[in-house]
Amino acid sequence: MKEIILASASPRRHELLTLIGISHTVIPCKEEEGLVKNNATKSSDEDKKQQSIEESILQVACQKAMCVAKTLALSKKKGALVLGADTIVVLNDEIIGKPSSLDDAIEMLKRLTGNVHEVYTGLCLYDFDADRLYTGVEKTLVSMISCSESRIRAYIASEHILDKAGAYAVQGIGAALIDHIDGCFYNVMGLPLSRLTNILDEIGYPFLQTNSNLKQMY
Repeated sequence: MKEIILASASPRRHELLTLIGISHTVIPCKEEEGLVKNNATKSSDEDKKQQSIEESILQVACQKAMCVAKTLALSKKKGALVLGADTIVVLNDEIIGKPSSLDDAIEMLKRLTGNVHEVYTGLCLYDFDADRLYTGVEKTLVSMISCSESRIRAYIASEHILDKAGAYAVQGIGAALIDHIDGCFYNVMGLPLSRLTNILDEIGYPFLQTNSNLKQMY
């Protein structure tokens, strides 16, 4: 059985892999990750804009995977699959990153609430044995309710959001800000599980057999 290594410090990605019974090791990339530039989305052509976003987040996801891959000991490389992921929020063709301060978080949420934004996650899985990258991108539309500034401030005071793209956590109290979601819910958390398992199927990785406690249902 190949060993999956999660090249991310995100507790949410770790929790989601555990949720579907995928045994893994967490080894975060320690290099400063590349940034998806706002100008990556600036294009008059919708298809080119979409392609630019996807290429940019895949570049960062692959950077994370290869950052960890190159630091592994030789004994760890055989049979290893290194998973990198990157999630971004896009509003009106502009990438909304992680807030740099509480004031920045307030301004982000003032823009996001009452509107529909896009969440993209890029996945990059490096297979050492095949020396091959497997990639995929998931897109989800998120509609937020309109909120007063006092409600936004109250939310920010109640949840740690400085490490979250868009300054909210859909799996936490931030769920109260969401009107509806069109697409993969887990993508908004940072790891689109169906997209990931499709990649694992392509590789031939039997993820449902990695957890011996999973019960067969007939």
